[in-house]
Amino acid sequence: MLEVVLAVTVVSMVLVAVAGLFCKTTQLVTRAGEYTAAANLAQGMLEELKAKDNSFWQACDEEYRSPVETVLLNGRRYQCFYHIKILPDHDRVVAQTLRRLAQVAVWTQAEHSPVEVNFNTYIPFAVALPTADPQ
Repeated sequence: MLEVVLAVTVVSMVLVAVAGLFCKTTQLVTRAGEYTAAANLAQGMLEELKAKDNSFWQACDEEYRSPVETVLLNGRRYQCFYHIKILPDHDRVVAQTLRRLAQVAVWTQAEHSPVEVNFNTYIPFAVALPTADPQ
């Protein structure tokens, strides 16, 4: 009888530990899904910006931040925006400047702490240099 009690006790302890792992694993999988969704939203914003024509980039000021767009995905609200900053051409020899693009997706997790995913990239933008006077 003592062996049965010990066996049940050991099995119970193992099952409690395994149940705790299942709970933590579920939380981690949920969090990974949120990060993946946010990364996909930010990547989608980047692809939209890459498709813009030259007139869009010429109209950008030194710094531009898009309005915040709220997206409902998998029952979670994500707030997305992008930020464009023009990086000047310091050596004046290269006929190009870079636009720094930062795409951000922000959401609130179950613990009510905001989390964000940032993607940063640089896009070259051709600038017309003044031509020398042939005189």
